[in-house]
Amino acid sequence: MRTITIKSKGSIKISPDQAEVQLSLSSTKKDYAKAVSTENEKLQRLQGACQSAGIEWDQVKAASFDVSTEYHSERDKNDNYHRVFDGYCASHELVIRFPLDTALLNRALSEISMADTGTEIEVKFTFADQDGAARAVCFGAAVGGLSHVVLDMMTPQGIPLLPFTRKNRFSLHLCKTGSIGEYAFCAAMIAAMAVFLRGDISDQAEAIMRLVFRA
Repeated sequence: MRTITIKSKGSIKISPDQAEVQLSLSSTKKDYAKAVSTENEKLQRLQGACQSAGIEWDQVKAASFDVSTEYHSERDKNDNYHRVFDGYCASHELVIRFPLDTALLNRALSEISMADTGTEIEVKFTFADQDGAARAVCFGAAVGGLSHVVLDMMTPQGIPLLPFTRKNRFSLHLCKTGSIGEYAFCAAMIAAMAVFLRGDISDQAEAIMRLVFRA
């Protein structure tokens, strides 16, 4: 009995369509109220910078706001170390997401840098519909796996009805591997997907077309 071994390799490529700017700013003061008020002042300057760049403040999402105590160690004349209170640190973590626009991104980075808030900036390039892309990948894998099983079912060797056994196989005896019938079946499946896919499934199929698969 001849054995056919199939190996496949897949790759996915997608271009980023969203810019994500992560902002971190903090203020440390001996007095708690002073630390919070200073942080709020920085936040107001940051708001003005974003609006000057063309980013509405409701696009800026707060990831976290924390107030913590900070210390440093000092060594005394007896070579013993003691913790010395530095103050209260009020900090914000903010995230801005917008459709990828290099001109807008450049303006935003320039305005934020000139706002004199000491903000740390990290820029990431992502794509907006990550869940949709994941669904598209799963949908494509499901279609590919199912079509492979159906094609094997059409060959004389068929498919096993039970796992880990070569007995009790089922076959429709419609075509052989590599025959014209196999290619005709593949063409029919592609045509059926183009005609019958609707709604969310059609959105997933469109996302698949934006990705590049090699098998």
